[in-house]
Amino acid sequence: MSSRFSHQKVEAKVPDFIPPRNNRFVEWLGRVSLPFILWWNNYEGIRISQTDVERLRSLSGSRTVICSNHSHRHDAIFLFSLSAILKEQFNYIAAREIFDWWPFDFHGWCIQHVGAYSITRGAVDRQSMAMSRRVIVAGKRKLVVFPECEISGGDDRLLPIEPALAGLFYKSLEEVQKIAPGEAVHILPVALKYKYVEDISGALSNSLTRIENALNIEKQRDSLPERLEAAVQAFVATLAAEFRLGHANWANTEHKTDFDSIINGLINHIAEGTANPIEVNEPRHTVHLLRRNIHEFLRIKENFSPYRRALHAERTRYMTQFYKLFETILRIAALKEFRATSGMSQENLANAIDLIEREMFGKATQKGQRMVYMTVGNPINLFDRYDSYRRNRRGEVDWLTQEIERQLLDMLGISIEKKEVA
Repeated sequence: MSSRFSHQKVEAKVPDFIPPRNNRFVEWLGRVSLPFILWWNNYEGIRISQTDVERLRSLSGSRTVICSNHSHRHDAIFLFSLSAILKEQFNYIAAREIFDWWPFDFHGWCIQHVGAYSITRGAVDRQSMAMSRRVIVAGKRKLVVFPECEISGGDDRLLPIEPALAGLFYKSLEEVQKIAPGEAVHILPVALKYKYVEDISGALSNSLTRIENALNIEKQRDSLPERLEAAVQAFVATLAAEFRLGHANWANTEHKTDFDSIINGLINHIAEGTANPIEVNEPRHTVHLLRRNIHEFLRIKENFSPYRRALHAERTRYMTQFYKLFETILRIAALKEFRATSGMSQENLANAIDLIEREMFGKATQKGQRMVYMTVGNPINLFDRYDSYRRNRRGEVDWLTQEIERQLLDMLGISIEKKEVA
């Protein structure tokens, strides 16, 4: 065997499932620390109406799944605050990779001990799904999920709701009926909106200057939307040139950036690298499928020879580089939608700039202090529809998926027409 394989440590495997470890002291400490966490992240606070608080309290002690939009990486912080309002313990489904965010797994330890457990996005994570059913059926803690399954990047944008979740909720209801006939499972949509409490045009201008310098853009425009448009053009043109996806000089021509061409090109680049031909569809669903292809590849078979295992490990190091490109694809898709939005508010401008900053620099700068507005929807009692579900399972799953989406769109103030255009 070649010496380059002889001392390799093989680590090609799907990330392990991380179960919840609810700890009352850690949860109490988290609630006590909330004011500091909000201050540190430049939030003025959370606004929720008394009517919505009472709607939450009406479900105290009941089996409830909270379904929230997912526009920001801090969403979970504000949903954690609901447990303090209700004085109940929650469980949360979180993407597997966020458990590894900080050194020494400290972030993962913290969120695990306030009730989070992992799901490997793109894979058929049976352990996570089984845990979700157990949490719902036991009814000791409310379950918080993000049915979009990805961060949308802005609260005026809602990604397609994952229909498999609705099926999971109804299957959990079936199990509840076996042990407690007639008892309900409630689905509660919750919407989060982020608003800056001051004029942030100066901070937006500074962020754009940083982006312009990194992309060698000579500032020729004064308005923030025009500068953002030039930055978007140069940003995606740079990606196109690097990956040889088409026009390499879009930013300096009259051509309008073809976002779909860039997205499809990156997806095909990943598909070719994984030796899995794929039909490009909606970017998020396609990314999920690509993730699934990689997860399946990472599973080492017990009957692999030592040489095959070494080759597999080497291939794994190559394939895992694509995880970064998954985020790139989703950010470009979000930029496409922001660019199509009529009337760019300072929140929209900030969200679009954040996407570019995260892609180019690894993190977004703070633009100013924000207030978070939380709206609680109408609880959906699945038991009321149980007979209909038994007669037409597929139809009821579709209805529940659409009802969760309808309520979230309504609370976020997104029209169906606007969503379809985006």
